[in-house]
Amino acid sequence: MDTNILKRTQRFYNVDFFRFIFAMMIVFYHVKSEMGNKILGDYIHGLLHWYICVDFFFIIAGFFLFNTINTAQSTFKFAKKKFLRLAPLLYFLLLCLLLSNLLFGTMFSFDGNLIKLFLLQNIGFAPGVPTGIPWFISVLFWVSLFYFYIAKIMDKKYLNLFMWIITVCSLGLVLNWKNFEIDAHTDNICYFINTGIVRGLAGIGIGYFVSMLYKSGFLQNNSKKTNLIITGIEIFCIVFLTNYLFFTNKLPGRSAFLYILFFSILFYLLLINKGLISRLLNQKFLGFLGSYSYAIYVMQPLFLMIFSKYVLINSNIFFTNHPHLCGVITGICCIISGVIAHYIFEKPVNKYLKKKY
Repeated sequence: MDTNILKRTQRFYNVDFFRFIFAMMIVFYHVKSEMGNKILGDYIHGLLHWYICVDFFFIIAGFFLFNTINTAQSTFKFAKKKFLRLAPLLYFLLLCLLLSNLLFGTMFSFDGNLIKLFLLQNIGFAPGVPTGIPWFISVLFWVSLFYFYIAKIMDKKYLNLFMWIITVCSLGLVLNWKNFEIDAHTDNICYFINTGIVRGLAGIGIGYFVSMLYKSGFLQNNSKKTNLIITGIEIFCIVFLTNYLFFTNKLPGRSAFLYILFFSILFYLLLINKGLISRLLNQKFLGFLGSYSYAIYVMQPLFLMIFSKYVLINSNIFFTNHPHLCGVITGICCIISGVIAHYIFEKPVNKYLKKKY
């Protein structure tokens, strides 16, 4: 069997494990935003910057997009497969939010959620319409479709240059827009360039170059001494990211660029699986957790809304006395709701759609 096919279809359990960790971090970032910026901030000082995990997801998605890309298929077929993978769980979330609105009177934006049905909330022509947490889905779909089409029609000798220009320009633009604050996924630059789309272009573009490096075999046939050095780099990247994402509220520099740089290095080392850390984490039972990451990300708005609407209002004294405990409980419940949604909806629906289409 072709070794390139093996590389494209193999599972990276260490990467799946990090996807689960990043999904949890995003949940607690939104818990902080929903319940008050001081929630858990006294204990996890870097919580303020956990939004960067979304960009890590884009980089990972970019690698898998280009590592498994089949430009022989039609653009429509690619778009259909991508849509059927991303949209059903979003529709399930919107249905749950609508039922919550009808039964309990929780907030439901009909105009915003109508646009979300077609994954259009971050294209740039709907200013003022709330994008909500699932903005990532819209960006992932349209940017993946854009890059697929470019890879399909463009001569390979020009593709790398095009990807480099798009990636560098997008990364520079998003890193400098309002110093990469929380609104750096909803704003429009020059009226039509959506910052969420720009983040997707940058992240998935970086994933493209990681895929190129991986396919080249770089550092994949090494001596024990080289693998020892790789282990040292893995440890450095993990210590760097852990320090700035947990123990300080300061950015590593004037922007979030170093987050992107050191995660990209760590990500590649996880893929080649030569260092001690990547090998220790490349276990099936750890990678199993990654299957929940998408459902955890998508379903978190439901529990966040219900909790803030009822639990905080009805138990205001308890929340005032134990805000951090409320934050932890909310985050854990959001994660549990995602795991449940994975089993009762995402997994069976994906299985059905794969069999049917």
